[in-house]
Amino acid sequence: MPLSRTSIYVGISVSDIVVPGTIKLTDSLSALRFFFFYFVFNCFVFSLITTSYVYDFIKTESIKTYIDSISLRGLTMTEIDFTKYVEVIRDWPEPGKAVCDISMLLEHPDVFHEAVAKLAKPFVEVKPNKVVGIEQRGLALGSAIAYYLGCGIVPARSIAYIPEGYFREVEMLPSNRFADRQLALVADSIDPGDRVVIIDDWLIQGTSVFATKKMIEKLGAQVVGIGCVINNMSETRRKLLGRPEVQALLENYETDAFHPSD
Repeated sequence: MPLSRTSIYVGISVSDIVVPGTIKLTDSLSALRFFFFYFVFNCFVFSLITTSYVYDFIKTESIKTYIDSISLRGLTMTEIDFTKYVEVIRDWPEPGKAVCDISMLLEHPDVFHEAVAKLAKPFVEVKPNKVVGIEQRGLALGSAIAYYLGCGIVPARSIAYIPEGYFREVEMLPSNRFADRQLALVADSIDPGDRVVIIDDWLIQGTSVFATKKMIEKLGAQVVGIGCVINNMSETRRKLLGRPEVQALLENYETDAFHPSD
């Protein structure tokens, strides 16, 4: 009499299960052990694959944008009034002149993070590989922006003289912020074909940025972005500077220290 379908199922015990490439399982405990280790192994493989996909996702700009949209200390970042974190120092370095002190902006972690993110984001699309920071405050801010963009940082430094024995060629920029100092750029820090972003603190006449841009182009590189904390350049000066347009945290900052002129 042939076995019924039910009797066939009943007639197969766990001890009869044979997995190709393995020994025959002799009892129910062995079967449970096998399936447990098989499950653990599959979980391990799945976790490796998942980790790989997550790593690739983290490297994309979408996750960077998400991270930048939140505060370092919370899930939301309120709009920051950057005017509260800048100070105009009048009659320095000489009467009739002024400088912008952004020390408070650099000191507050959340404000500094938001300033860097806001200035750097517009430059992501132009894909720079180097950032030139104009000393002193432009260099401090430019270093953080370079890190954000994955670029190298090149200082445009205010120097009085070139030390004896210095072996790297230095280009002196036609810009004097101080009577005894001149902006200088190490020539071989900029290579032909480089895509460069220039960062400064406060643009009034834009003299330092003009000179830096001209020198970078002389070295065979391209200026793809200009950023600053405050942009007080007149329309005439902006047109003379040309492309690219200046990215700023504050436009036409009101101060009675002096008024920008053409």
